[in-house]
Amino acid sequence: MTSCSGPKSATSPRVGWGASRVGTSPPYTGELPAAAVVVNVPVRRNRITGTDLLPGFAEYLHPLRWTSLGPALLEAVHLGMPVVALATTEAHEAVPPGTGYCSTDPDRLVRGLRDLVADPRHAREVGAAARAHVLRRYGLDRFLGSWEDVLHRTIHRRPRAAAVSLGRS
Repeated sequence: MTSCSGPKSATSPRVGWGASRVGTSPPYTGELPAAAVVVNVPVRRNRITGTDLLPGFAEYLHPLRWTSLGPALLEAVHLGMPVVALATTEAHEAVPPGTGYCSTDPDRLVRGLRDLVADPRHAREVGAAARAHVLRRYGLDRFLGSWEDVLHRTIHRRPRAAAVSLGRS
């Protein structure tokens, strides 16, 4: 039986959505020459998220069309996984050039999957670049700074003079 945060393991005291935000998920290894992919109805498959399985796969495939930005995509990238994503909604911002493959062309996505599996060194480099990007764009500093801006504008009816780094990511 799994809980909302997923099963516990010796290498990861807490796994599941959000675990990599606090640094407790296992690092990306890419040892399995296959792609992880989001599936529907995970509860029927006796899993809540399955993000504890992500680090071993060679890459993460994000084929979702209708979600604004899938948490699974950010979870995979936070782990340092290279991603191949269908270029819809926010995915093109989360996976810019050099951080994975993002396209609406199925042939390009297939080539991206094959390239990452065939060249693990390149996959690790792409994953590291993707992680650095996602921490800048979607990390805790950016999130908290944006909320501070919103609150300041709401209360004072003008933008803040300067953003303050909270020293977190």
